[in-house]
Amino acid sequence: MAKILHDGHAEIAPQLQDDEECWYLPRFGIYHPKKPEKIRGVFDSSARCDGTSLNSVLLTGPDLVNSLLGVLLRFRTKPVAITGDIEQMFYCFKVHKSHRNFLRFFWYEGNDTTNQLIEYRMTAHVLEMRRHLQLQLTVSGKQLKEQTLISAVLEAVSPDDLAGDIVSLDLNVDSPPRQRSLGLFWNLTGDFFTFNSDLDDKPYTRRGILGTVNGLYDPLGFAAPVILEGKLLFRDLISSPVDWDDPLPEVRRCDWELWNKSLKELNDCQVPRPYCETGLHEGSMRQVHLFCDASKDAIAAVAYFRIAEEEGRPQVSFILGKAKVAPMHGHTIPRLELCAAVLATEPGRIITDQLDVDPSDIYYHSDSNVVLGYIHNRVRRFHTYVTNRVDRILNVSEPTQWKHVPTDLHPADFGTRCIPARQLSGSQWLKGPSFLLDCEFLTEQEFPLVTPQTDAEVRAVVTLKSLTCANNISLCSDRFERFSNWTCLTRAIGNLLSRAQRIKTREGNVDPKKGSVESKLIQNHSKRSLPQRDSELTGFQTCPSRQPNLRYFALSGL
Repeated sequence: MAKILHDGHAEIAPQLQDDEECWYLPRFGIYHPKKPEKIRGVFDSSARCDGTSLNSVLLTGPDLVNSLLGVLLRFRTKPVAITGDIEQMFYCFKVHKSHRNFLRFFWYEGNDTTNQLIEYRMTAHVLEMRRHLQLQLTVSGKQLKEQTLISAVLEAVSPDDLAGDIVSLDLNVDSPPRQRSLGLFWNLTGDFFTFNSDLDDKPYTRRGILGTVNGLYDPLGFAAPVILEGKLLFRDLISSPVDWDDPLPEVRRCDWELWNKSLKELNDCQVPRPYCETGLHEGSMRQVHLFCDASKDAIAAVAYFRIAEEEGRPQVSFILGKAKVAPMHGHTIPRLELCAAVLATEPGRIITDQLDVDPSDIYYHSDSNVVLGYIHNRVRRFHTYVTNRVDRILNVSEPTQWKHVPTDLHPADFGTRCIPARQLSGSQWLKGPSFLLDCEFLTEQEFPLVTPQTDAEVRAVVTLKSLTCANNISLCSDRFERFSNWTCLTRAIGNLLSRAQRIKTREGNVDPKKGSVESKLIQNHSKRSLPQRDSELTGFQTCPSRQPNLRYFALSGL
């Protein structure tokens, strides 16, 4: 509080006018678990009075904060890395005088606890950040031997602006300390990332297991295959009907304790900070290769840089990895493989946005011919589940960017099955597949649908047949010869007409008159025998006198 008052970030609040509003903020102190010697004052803007808090009435502006994952990805692009924090950044932004009464609080007059409490108000924003600036230069992944350069940089910075652990650092005698960079442990001497898995022992309960699994901070997915085992154990154990703080069944305790103890071996894992020794720059050829795979337990995706200079062998570097636990029921392996392909598009989109990589330089690899057939398909339709996921894939990538990779060369396979922590450093998950060093692996491939006739995800082909009815339907007079006499013919045609009329009108039996049946027969015979005269046999017209011995009368309606 003394520093806040001395720097003018708070002032004694004036007397309120009759028409003025105000709001009082509670204030309390908190300790960081890793810095128990330092207390930090916090203003509680979420505290409610009569159901209302200060935060609840403030308008939310646009999110202008850089993505933490994006900052970490860009942090690895250059051979030289510099990190720094700004002291009390939010205190650098002043609050307008008309708004300061909403930031009132009570504190001891003159910052003396023996005095009475009076009203203060903030003149700056109430969020604050600690200050330190840590500097470390590395080239080609190795510590600079010229200590004079580093010493010159440290001497140019005020001691007040240096991190507490490097203020009295003597590079001629001491080694640079391990630093935390956005939650990751950064070894300055070797310029690599490492882990600090010295977690507190937690009870064998739901809450304790979840705290242990989530306590491993790994935003880039370096240790995803190791953490996956803990997630699978947690999934199996929470199926038991026990409360969050009740002991779990003893049947899996041994497996849990073995995995928990193995986490200490993560401290020996080292991942180089820069993607390549010379860093990413415009002159280099950059390709991103994403691999996806699935098993009955998990789905995974992992991305690598393939960097090639004008001269020299290409380099392969780990970028980002993801592993998720698969649902226990209701998904086939082809569906899980398709979900893994969707998962691979997420790192592809992040890398495109954060590292300015051309989307056409991204290639996707899968060992599932079924999924590759879905993505390349242009002739058949799928059911809703497959259709929606294929659309998501094609919104980010083109079918020509998807390639097949053999299962034994598939690095994402490590993300779908658990590997011990001691094997992580030398695994293909971090090193990448060796075939990426080959220049002839990107060949054009075609992937037809695999057994579309029996694939339940492929819609069946429906054949539509159309039936065209003729307007002028006549009786088949060539069949009249089958009847022995005129009476049998008229009786048969009458029954046929009665049946047709009954179906048409949905009525009972209709008995056509004999005369109308005979008229139908005569009219049908005339149409077939004298088609040229058919148009003349309408409207009670008679034939011309050229045929005086044969007269036809067209009865209306027949």
